[in-house]
Amino acid sequence: MNTREFIKLKHNNKGLSLVELIVAISVGVIVASAIAALMTFAIRMYRNESANLSAQYELQTNVNQIMDTIMGANTYVIRSKEGDSALLCDTHYAAFGKYNGTDFDGVIFVAGPENPAGTGRFNVYMDRGKWPGGTALAAVSAQVLVIEADMGSTHSQYLLGEGSTQFRIEPKILTESPKTYVNITAAGYKNPLSVEVELNFQKDATGKVVNRHVKDEALIRNKISTDIYIDGTPYKLDKSK
Repeated sequence: MNTREFIKLKHNNKGLSLVELIVAISVGVIVASAIAALMTFAIRMYRNESANLSAQYELQTNVNQIMDTIMGANTYVIRSKEGDSALLCDTHYAAFGKYNGTDFDGVIFVAGPENPAGTGRFNVYMDRGKWPGGTALAAVSAQVLVIEADMGSTHSQYLLGEGSTQFRIEPKILTESPKTYVNITAAGYKNPLSVEVELNFQKDATGKVVNRHVKDEALIRNKISTDIYIDGTPYKLDKSK
């Protein structure tokens, strides 16, 4: 390369043409759009999977607690429903444990009010302890009021699960002919006592709602020998064959 060619090359600062610039920008936009779409898809998948895991965790935690409590009960079972039209669940509260004539010792499960309003969802609360009362029903009913007073406060030790849309705990008895579990009648109940549990938890995902549902039955290991309460009514053990 001679001196004249070198000087000519040195002063050549033409740069990109308009067409080249447009092509470069178009390619950049396409690549950026592809990356953004991929990131959006990944975020959507992550949020949906998080909602799925959260709903499954809430459901499994509640089921485990309820089933363990049911199977461990040995002298008393209580189930009560409230006549509150604003209550969206089937069971208001249910308690399983022991009753010695003066104290109830066990676990109480309570369904809270709709939260947030308009969602059809509610929280489930649990309390374990020993409470005095003239009857097991009186002891549990008094403690339920304590739990309800703490709902939404800083006393989060009662909160068992969030986002429930169904909470049903139903005691049943086994009939001989045909052999099937049916609701307890006014005549009383017979051993073995079974408890049917049905729960549903719901979580918001990206563009959809995740539902997790379970329906199961648990036999009480130790046969019940005292009154049980359903909707505030005592039912006695039917010892007839």
